[in-house]
Amino acid sequence: MKIAIIGGGASGVALAKMLTNTNHTVTIYERFNSLLKKVKMSGNGRGNVSNINMDAKMYNNPSFVKNIISLLDTKKLEEVLGVNIKEDEEGRLYPYFEKTQIIYDGLTNNLNCQINYNSEVKEITIVNQQYVINNEYFDVCVLALGSEAGLSKNNYISLNNINLVNNLDHHLTKLYPSLSPLYLEERIPLLNGRKVKGSVSLMINDHKYTSSGEILFKNDSLSGIAVFELSSIYARKKVLNEKISKALLSVDLFNNLSKEDLFKMLLKRYKSSKYPFKGLLEDEVVQYLKSRCNLTNINQTVELLKNLTFKIDLNKNSDIYQVVSGGINLNEVTIDLESKIHKNLFIMGEMLDVDGRCGGYNLHFAFSSAYKVYLKLKGMK
Repeated sequence: MKIAIIGGGASGVALAKMLTNTNHTVTIYERFNSLLKKVKMSGNGRGNVSNINMDAKMYNNPSFVKNIISLLDTKKLEEVLGVNIKEDEEGRLYPYFEKTQIIYDGLTNNLNCQINYNSEVKEITIVNQQYVINNEYFDVCVLALGSEAGLSKNNYISLNNINLVNNLDHHLTKLYPSLSPLYLEERIPLLNGRKVKGSVSLMINDHKYTSSGEILFKNDSLSGIAVFELSSIYARKKVLNEKISKALLSVDLFNNLSKEDLFKMLLKRYKSSKYPFKGLLEDEVVQYLKSRCNLTNINQTVELLKNLTFKIDLNKNSDIYQVVSGGINLNEVTIDLESKIHKNLFIMGEMLDVDGRCGGYNLHFAFSSAYKVYLKLKGMK
């Protein structure tokens, strides 16, 4: 069979590699001049491909992804990627030596297919149950189109890809940036550039969600892995059009101490020094805290340090994001990721309404969804 894969990203190249040893003839259409462009940016160039703590609850549609993500354990993922994988202290999985180039080399090694670079597919027509792309006929078409994460600040999915989806009678949900900074109503220049390891909570209406890890303060937003985790929850609520009347971020700067222990530590410092925060917090941070409360009142200070709260700007979307929440409606595909509308049309990876938390979950879904399609295609004639 002749198979067209639209998109040379993670899922598209993984599928092409898996089909190498079948009797199928595969063509990849890639709009850029190289494959795996966004994979090379993943994990800050380190290549966070998966997570040892793989769980469907880490995705927006757990019941749908459960049987897909379970297809690839670490050993099978190594086979698919052609690389050896190691685990870090937080369960994230990387290639040895933590370089995305290793992933590129593994996936493209012995890749036996036609690759059409600089070939953005603008139209797919169906003639006699075949897919016509640039005047070439294919028995199977696979949409492995990615989002614009890391590529464009103007569109979450390119207008061309939206038109392709619409012309194939499929429908996109609302789209929203995810794994991104969260913007604040106030400006915090005194905290700009500060990094802390702590915990942060997201309050949306009356619901509270908490994450921990690195938190980065910017002039107009909070960022870092802990905030990225929470941004995925915020994004999903936006996609579902849930009414958000109030959203707050609350940072615990001393999450390793209880309020009682923090009080005792500060009391000791207040008694022993005229400048109790010297050696504890930077001067600019202290200056900002003074604008928020009376630092001579230890109880108020403890409460502020344990709950440094900011209002999220509900009207500002981030133009810096790692994934897009939303995609093609999952009711329009089978469990094999085949279109329910057009036979032999498959949709996988980012184009589906599936997004995961920070830590390798999104790349894992890209690879496992490709494996799911491979299992369907390998036996077809």
